[in-house]
Amino acid sequence: MSISRRNFLRAGAVVAGTLAAGMTLPGRGIAAQSRAKVYAAKSLDSETLRKMYALVNGGITGRVAIKLHTGEPDGPNILPRDWVRDLQATIPQSSIVECNVLYASPRQTTEGHREVIRHNGWTFCPVDIMDADGDASLPVKGGQAPQGTGRGIASSQL
Repeated sequence: MSISRRNFLRAGAVVAGTLAAGMTLPGRGIAAQSRAKVYAAKSLDSETLRKMYALVNGGITGRVAIKLHTGEPDGPNILPRDWVRDLQATIPQSSIVECNVLYASPRQTTEGHREVIRHNGWTFCPVDIMDADGDASLPVKGGQAPQGTGRGIASSQL
């Protein structure tokens, strides 16, 4: 199945709008308790990225994970490395986090993923591939195991 970027963004906007309006999602039965804060920027650059982080960080301390798309080899849709490098330099004890992918890609294995990370220039800080050592079962009260596994939901199966 394939979905266009436009339809993906449209669906995301519907979900965000539903949550912001305090409505319930089908099958969830839980309404948002308060209105969501929405931050927007007229320009995209390193400074704006740092300002946005300052607005949403909520006093985060300790080891901080920066989750972003490090990309396929030479792929589009990657934040400029300079912007992320500038942001990461302002967050003590931070590193980028990623996971291996389930679809056909060099990023499907940890070794291939590390090569893509180097190739795409994510070399200015640590990059933790969270499932490098395998899956971890995450028990979820009332959750469902993926069909046919007989076990709890694992991080790479979500």
